[in-house]
Amino acid sequence: MPRVVTRAILVALLLALVPAAAAAQAISDDDFIEQLGDASSTRPVDRKRLARILFSLAATLDGGKSSVQLLHRNVMVPDSSRQAVVSLLAARYEDYSRSLARFKGSVTELLDEPNSSLRFYRTLMDGQRACWHFDLHNRLIETYGSETDLFSILSSREACGRLRRAVFQPRVEAIVMDGLVEQVYQRQEILELKTALQDLEQLLSDLQEIDESP
Repeated sequence: MPRVVTRAILVALLLALVPAAAAAQAISDDDFIEQLGDASSTRPVDRKRLARILFSLAATLDGGKSSVQLLHRNVMVPDSSRQAVVSLLAARYEDYSRSLARFKGSVTELLDEPNSSLRFYRTLMDGQRACWHFDLHNRLIETYGSETDLFSILSSREACGRLRRAVFQPRVEAIVMDGLVEQVYQRQEILELKTALQDLEQLLSDLQEIDESP
């Protein structure tokens, strides 16, 4: 086949593939999360994109921290219990701040190793913990403030909602389960190797005794 014709065919194939690849990347993050709910899909999950989404959610929560803390100004508390409530609010905010810092750290590490089951599991747990502390803090705001105040932290509330949707999608749960099964298998393999090594050491010891016997 002439070289010119071959090049023309290759160019045509590349032009056909590029739009398809671009279309695959064009879906929104929300659509990507929804696709993770298709338990029958056999396509591997794009772990790198999932890690980027989790990182983006952590960044949104971090960007809204100051707005969360500003909610303390609007709480209406009787003077008799004000100090106790203010202290409790401060404590819950600190719990949220610490758990969010941990989530940011784990998801940053996940970006470097998106296929690590251990880092993935830790990121999911840290993200859920951060949002749990976020909810605890906001319930106290609802008790002593106004629910309308929570509109100022709508982006953080939506971030936690998206995080939970992603975490509990069947294909994400499958990643966690596969990682746990792999860990169990590896542990069983290690136990079998240890047993085999002990048997070998005993055999060598027995042979040494036989050689040393008169």
